[in-house]
Amino acid sequence: VNFRLWLSLYQNEERQ
Repeated sequence: VNFRLWLSLYQNEERQ
């Protein structure tokens, strides 16, 4: 599971 990838997207969405 690439949680690091979804984590990056999650943080990216939170930044916006």
